[in-house]
Amino acid sequence: MPKYLQDLCSGAVFICIGLAFGLQYSQLSGVSRIFPEALISLISLGGFYYFIKGFVRRGKEKAKGTGEAESKERFLFMRLVYILFSALMLIFLIEYLGFYSASFLFLFISHAYLANKKNGKMKTMRDGLVFSLAFVSAVWFLFHYVLLVPTPAGLLI
Repeated sequence: MPKYLQDLCSGAVFICIGLAFGLQYSQLSGVSRIFPEALISLISLGGFYYFIKGFVRRGKEKAKGTGEAESKERFLFMRLVYILFSALMLIFLIEYLGFYSASFLFLFISHAYLANKKNGKMKTMRDGLVFSLAFVSAVWFLFHYVLLVPTPAGLLI
């Protein structure tokens, strides 16, 4: 993956994380808003920095002629768009389905879409199911029993 695309992806992920935090802390008031606002500002600034840096690098690589083929670039760009869109959908689905159900769907569908399908679709789906269940179960155990922190409730959990 070219350096400029790595920067664009990093910037987009930072910006999405900043948006996610921004949507989740709206219930706070007064002094309790200071830390989340500072964190959101720093994360978002980092995202914009990497995003701008990626566009500057892209221009330099295109001018030198060291850029990859257009089809590969378009393929990677579409993956980036998918990741951004699905991350935003996850943020909104947490409100309706709950944290664990939405996270499971996000992980399973993302794995099915982004995974290498050389070994067949059924193996990819099985691996995605196992990974999603294991990851969400581990997060549930950590939040419920170790940290004792409640997560947004939803339809299933």
